[in-house]
Amino acid sequence: FPELQLWQQLRLLLQKKCEIHGRDRRRDRSRSPRQSQQHREADWSTWAKRWRRVIQAVLPGGEVGAAPWSDPEVRKLCAALWRDFVDPIEKSEGLDAQSAKRCLALFRADRRGAADVAAQLGAAPAEWAFVPAADLLLIVGSGSVGVTV
Repeated sequence: FPELQLWQQLRLLLQKKCEIHGRDRRRDRSRSPRQSQQHREADWSTWAKRWRRVIQAVLPGGEVGAAPWSDPEVRKLCAALWRDFVDPIEKSEGLDAQSAKRCLALFRADRRGAADVAAQLGAAPAEWAFVPAADLLLIVGSGSVGVTV
């Protein structure tokens, strides 16, 4: 399945975007949970820290309960996170950008023309057929987000 390799490349791009550029992650030798948490938070990029704050503001804490995938705020969060990740990839140029754009093609919606009922009703055509919301939240919210299927 060549699609799996494309998806893995896209996941690696997202993971790299979450890391601070040019810094190797150090192995934590502390036994203190508080100190090790501080070290982990220091390893995130500015982009990831911003999105982690948004995720924590939108999603309920584990002791409160879980948010369903159908929750409008969760859907908006995932759509905005996907858009913020994808837009710079679409605007970039070069060999790596071409490879990333091929990966994004897995998620694009096909243009259906006259068969698209939503377009006939005046809605804008969908750009994305699928947004990997669970993967976005698990990668960017690593350590604070969990998913139950």
